[in-house]
Amino acid sequence: MTGSSARNHPGIFFNNKAKLLAIKYGLNLHNPNAYIHFGKYITCYDVSFMVENLWLDHFIYYADKPFELSLKEYNDLFYSLQNKYPSLFNFSFA
Repeated sequence: MTGSSARNHPGIFFNNKAKLLAIKYGLNLHNPNAYIHFGKYITCYDVSFMVENLWLDHFIYYADKPFELSLKEYNDLFYSLQNKYPSLFNFSFA
């Protein structure tokens, strides 16, 4: 590997982990303005923020599932988001 190829980034993303997560959830791969970011490249944290908000929309506003998960993964994700944002999950059905 040469020194110049080691600095090549996968498009607008900082690394392949961020790009693969964006691909998995069908997020924009070419427009950095579709993400909330402050650096030159889109990081995994930026993509994770978007994915987390897609799941919050699903759980709170009954939007479509952004991605199919097994029942165990789905429940684990629900409870982890519920623990992270307890005030968003205070439902009142009365």
